[in-house]
Amino acid sequence: MSGDTDLFGDMKLIGERYRPHLGFFCVGDGPYTMGPQDAARACQWMGVSHAVPVHYAHNPQVLGTQADEDFRRAVALIAPTVTTHVMKPGDSIQVRA
Repeated sequence: MSGDTDLFGDMKLIGERYRPHLGFFCVGDGPYTMGPQDAARACQWMGVSHAVPVHYAHNPQVLGTQADEDFRRAVALIAPTVTTHVMKPGDSIQVRA
């Protein structure tokens, strides 16, 4: 989970050291958070195979509901092997490593 953070170089180290399969990436492009493009780059750097966009469309300081599709498009260009999962309240996914 990227939490409230921007893109940072140690995301590469996290990917190399822990090899995560699933990541939750903030895409709201607000104060303290990445936007969709940087979140897609984080997916690439961390080497995840599945990504879920979070931290958007919840207040006026961040991107609205279009952020999930912006993220999906950015991932398709920057990290095309990553599967994105746009979730709504009550949704669940099952990811197999």
